[in-house]
Amino acid sequence: MPGQVYSNSVAARAGVFDVVLDFGFQPGDGSEPLELGVRVVMSWEHIGAMTRILANLVERYEHDFGSLPDIEKARIKEPQEAEG
Repeated sequence: MPGQVYSNSVAARAGVFDVVLDFGFQPGDGSEPLELGVRVVMSWEHIGAMTRILANLVERYEHDFGSLPDIEKARIKEPQEAEG
């Protein structure tokens, strides 16, 4: 198996024939530049299969441990909470 990459950030771009996923690591509080870890290019068919696999994994996780927090809402609320 190739080396492992930890990612806490992903950017996606779509083309007519494929989808590009750039997985990266954003160190610290986000003020430092994003470090690109790995780029994955997949066909739409493979993205569809991966989407179903990930949806099933999340469903099982939430069944066993409860709902995942919405990290986008948490990320947006942090600066506002610090001000108030």
